[in-house]
Parts: sequence; structure tokens; C-alpha cells
Amino acid sequence: MNTCIECGSRIVGRTDKKFCNGSCRNAYHNERNREELNSVRKTNRILGRNRKILVELKSEGIQRVHRKVLQALGFSFKHFTAFEEFANYGLCPVIYDEVYHVQEGGMVLFFNAAESFKQSA
Repeated sequence: MNTCIECGSRIVGRTDKKFCNGSCRNAYHNERNREELNSVRKTNRILGRNRKILVELKSEGIQRVHRKVLQALGFSFKHFTAFEEFANYGLCPVIYDEVYHVQEGGMVLFFNAAESFKQSA
């Protein structure tokens, strides 16, 4: 007689079943993957915060600030989703659809990738 590896209940049915029902199966796998999922959630929160900071500054008409201002707002320069090559700026970090370029002197220029391609076309 088999027992559920999550709750220890008796399993009825196929001999190779490991769980008594879908709830136990989900609970087992959720617990097993919790650490990895928490790491992904944490990174996504940081990326979301970074993007939100850039979008909010742009909505106020600001497209360029010193990197210390972004850091004071909670921006993390270590987190981005990709790099993209731009003719005027070279290789730039991208956060989903928002791009930033750190200029000499610590000034940071930011823009939307889609808008940049529209202007260059």
C-alpha cells in the first residue's frame, strides 16, 4: 500500500502514484520550488521598480538625471533585462522597453526603445 509523499494518506488507484490528490501534488512542488520562485519574484520586483522610476520621471518631462538621483529613488543599476545597440549611444542596458545610457560625469539619459526606433526610421 502506497502513501502520499506530502501528507502521508493512503493512496487509492495506480501503484505508481505518489500523491493522494492534486492539492498534495501542488503543495509538494510549490514547497520544493519556493526558494527559486522567491528569487525570481525578487528580481522581477527590482526590474519593475527600475522601469517604474524611469517611466515616472519621463511622465514629468525628465529624460536625464544624475545616477545618484536614480539611486536615491531606489534604482538598481545591476538589474536590467538585456543590452541593445543604439547608433547614437552604443550598447545600452534595457529594462523591458525602457533604455538608459550612462554618460560621462554620471548623467543618465533614458528613453523608450520603441520611440527611439520610430524617430530613427
